[in-house]
Amino acid sequence: MRIHLYQTAYDTESRNNITRYAKECWLDNDQPELWEYQAYLKLLKEKAYEECDYIGLFSPKFPLKTRLSTLDVVEWIAERPGHDVYTFNPFPALSYFFFNQWEQGEHCHTGLKELAQKVFDQFGLGDVESAPRILPVDALYCNFWVGTSAFFKTYVELVEEIILFMLDRRSLFLQNTLHRGEMSSSFLTFILERIFTQYVTIHRSSVRKAAFTYPDDMVNHMIDDVPPYNFDLTRMILKIVRPLIEDLDTRYQDRPDERSQYLAEFNQINQQGLALIAAHGEVSALLQQVNAVHKEGSFTPPLEVSGLPQLT
Repeated sequence: MRIHLYQTAYDTESRNNITRYAKECWLDNDQPELWEYQAYLKLLKEKAYEECDYIGLFSPKFPLKTRLSTLDVVEWIAERPGHDVYTFNPFPALSYFFFNQWEQGEHCHTGLKELAQKVFDQFGLGDVESAPRILPVDALYCNFWVGTSAFFKTYVELVEEIILFMLDRRSLFLQNTLHRGEMSSSFLTFILERIFTQYVTIHRSSVRKAAFTYPDDMVNHMIDDVPPYNFDLTRMILKIVRPLIEDLDTRYQDRPDERSQYLAEFNQINQQGLALIAAHGEVSALLQQVNAVHKEGSFTPPLEVSGLPQLT
């Protein structure tokens, strides 16, 4: 099994940080608006996928975000042969706050779903508003995946077409949106990094996927801030909502036709978790922030959700 893991390099520092078992993919960065997708297009053009059985492209932040080394990745894949793609999601906790990657994207980048639908319509990717629930094991908000040569070629060719489509509509897709509190990146990249999950989901019958999962006791620490909340508050909310969301997912796992009710209960659990913390005075002025988690009107009127734990 030949596994080639590439790591992007664009300056002296990133070149010096190429990890063991990774191959350098140098970027001239002549299209900075594409971020690491420049590297994917380069590997596609050079047909790097023909030189191996499996191929992946990671950013220099992969070890920091995932707590995994490239050797860990190689060994984990080697122990699980026969899949088309292997995924490494460093933020499984996000799936307890957001129904799917598009709801999370809209929360952080208002207007993303409307633009994503234009891409969906052009490339037959379904309907954003009816996109299914994405569980932690199925979610991926970044490009931490390794695929067979065939999968890489097929998927990155689609990505190339999507990029050309969006670049032809720069006034829409290259609008800057918030990233880490700054208007520093465009909708293009935030849509692209969510397309992978959409693609694998709609092709689940033909794409064999293996997802790396973290031990339960690590999930509460494998989190990012959920704006406008900081790390500590995010972890507090997660402690409350996680078991309730997992129960909800179990109840609805064979009920795809009840998506609207599923989404409503999902959102309500998160709101009640926030309210419970506020009621116990754990966070000052939290009540003023509650409505920021889910925009007004994004779910149906409150539902009765039993079993909310009490903070002590």
